Amino acid sequence: MLSIANVRSPSAAASYFADDNYYARVDADRSGQWVGEGAKSLGLSGRVETKQFDALLRGELPDGSSVGNPGQAHRPGTDLTFSLPKSWSLLALVGKDERIVAACPPSAPMTQI
Repeated sequence: MLSIANVRSPSAAASYFADDNYYARVDADRSGQWVGEGAKSLGLSGRVETKQFDALLRGELPDGSSVGNPGQAHRPGTDLTFSLPKSWSLLALVGKDERIVAACPPSAPMTQI
């Protein structure tokens, strides 16, 4: 299942990711790593640092330039959350279907049903 939500303000998003610590709690050893060609083209690599992440949410790029159009409202981003349907979690955990457990990456544990 895919859930999509627009990030409405940079400060709210920064606070959400910092205070809740959701991603670090799920997969502390691998969370917060820049990956992919998009990150590479922006000069982002290694661990995601809070200060840099906050700047990106405001539209400030690492090279000093900014994104967006002057005079228009800035949308910091879009939050995409991928999750298994509850029925699959039940099959995996209650039904002990190891195929489903093996198909799920360690960064997406099925601990909440």
